[in-house]
Amino acid sequence: MPAPLEAHPIFRARTHASAQIVAREAAAFSVRLDEFNSDNADYGGRTAEIATTGTHLRSLLVHLGADRPTNADDGNGGDGGGDADAVYEPDALVGAAFDLVHTGLCIIDDVIDADHSRRGLKTIHATAAGIASPTIGTHAAAHYGNSIAVLIGMSSLNAATSLVAKADMDPETTRRVIAELTTAVDDAIIGEFMDVEHSLPGHDPTPRQVDNAALLKTSPYSFEAPLVCGALIAGRPVAVCDTLRVVARHLGAAFRMANDLRALTGNGFVGDIRNHRTTPLMVLAENYPAWPKIHLALSSMRLDEARTLLADSGIVDEARSIGESHLAAATDKATAGHVFSAPATATFLYLCSRFRALLHPDYVN
Repeated sequence: MPAPLEAHPIFRARTHASAQIVAREAAAFSVRLDEFNSDNADYGGRTAEIATTGTHLRSLLVHLGADRPTNADDGNGGDGGGDADAVYEPDALVGAAFDLVHTGLCIIDDVIDADHSRRGLKTIHATAAGIASPTIGTHAAAHYGNSIAVLIGMSSLNAATSLVAKADMDPETTRRVIAELTTAVDDAIIGEFMDVEHSLPGHDPTPRQVDNAALLKTSPYSFEAPLVCGALIAGRPVAVCDTLRVVARHLGAAFRMANDLRALTGNGFVGDIRNHRTTPLMVLAENYPAWPKIHLALSSMRLDEARTLLADSGIVDEARSIGESHLAAATDKATAGHVFSAPATATFLYLCSRFRALLHPDYVN
């Protein structure tokens, strides 16, 4: 999904402010690392590349959850007029914190999945291994690269919590935001644990276990916590926070299915098969008569054949339908709850349209 360049100018500007903070934090880490060990200082720059070339979805959701008025608004949303560059520092810092959480988890996830590229760039562990390989050999270099990546990922997660602590909020709001963020990270870690465990030979996870693992890895830190934390920072009513949490869960479910479908066309699909990952799409496929043939094709790495079988059997159509139903539920809940101003609604609908586009990748002839 591309960066939200078509989002309303207000939210585009606010998300950009968060992205600048992410870049600043990565640069600061490089400077601090250089004080003690200049050989590794460049990894901070690589972290910045990874962090600033993504979608900034999580920081955008923080700003949507806060939905602050512009200078020309009366405090009730208005018509979106006023200064599009009006940025609220606590929102920008917390938005950056969630971007850094995503960066750290992605770097560590790349190690777990043995992925060598992300967003067209070499992953941290692959970069570090490539640098070390000529002097220490391939096996030792791989361990070195993994170690560097885990440390960089830990640093990003630590920086995220630090940013929240620096935000100008009352102590109770700070406590609640940190609790939301750290619980969401904990959920992601548990989801990774489950995913790794399910990949062991002889393990046969239930559909619910697979769905829970996928949910925990993405939805809490990518959707629920950012939207809710934005609302908490802005002091929005409890009822609004509760509504946003439900909206976020539906968005997360739609995104998970869309991401599964998108993976069919790229390296993600290969990685899932190589690492014996069981995904929600595969669990759905297990309920179809065509599953034995699909499983055989996947086991033999005949991926084009597997893709064709998934499409021809109706599995892809059902997956799209499931994703669409979650997008509709998210939109209905947000509309009925009146939780977004006009500019926020425009941006929210833009995001839904981007997710809908992901549900319909062009891989079927």
